[in-house]
Amino acid sequence: MVISAGSSVEELQPRLGQFDSIAIGPGISRFSGGEEWVKNIIGGLTGQPIVVDADALYLLRNELEFVRDYNGDVIFTPHPGEMASLLNSSVKEVEANRVGVAKSFAKLFNVFLLLKGHRTVIASPDGEIYINPYGHDALGKGGSGDVLTGLIASFLAQGATPIAAMIAASYFHAKAGEEKAKTLSHYGVMPFDIVDGVRELLNRF
Repeated sequence: MVISAGSSVEELQPRLGQFDSIAIGPGISRFSGGEEWVKNIIGGLTGQPIVVDADALYLLRNELEFVRDYNGDVIFTPHPGEMASLLNSSVKEVEANRVGVAKSFAKLFNVFLLLKGHRTVIASPDGEIYINPYGHDALGKGGSGDVLTGLIASFLAQGATPIAAMIAASYFHAKAGEEKAKTLSHYGVMPFDIVDGVRELLNRF
């Protein structure tokens, strides 16, 4: 499929104001003009909270000043490889100082950051740090992070603050993976199993 950056933005822009939160990245891939496409989408928003993941992180890696100027809350959800790309560093360097990396990046670019991996780190632009003690390698599947992005965007759309949305989504995502792994094994848990697990956990509340 050929993506026309200009025409797709024109089709989306009249509808962008209708949404309470925006998730951008999963499934968009990388394409010619992608950087401008993402910038035009964000530029057409009216201050709604944005969750940036997957290839949108790649497409914005050289546009972080643009992101900092957005007049709403922005949440980045990179795994260590994506974090290394944003910093133009190595995964080894990111993993050696996860809390420090997350805290400094969030403050420097005025974003909320959820750094995935063992003991997910959540950082705010104001220097708040939270660490999720739950989760394990059952979550390390392609598409698992997309579920997390959707959860964060959903909580934001329901009125949660960015920090509350990130903490709740990270917790339910991790616990769902743990619970499903008890019967499906760490290797057998797929993203759709995590979705089912989150639903089961939420039904307990």
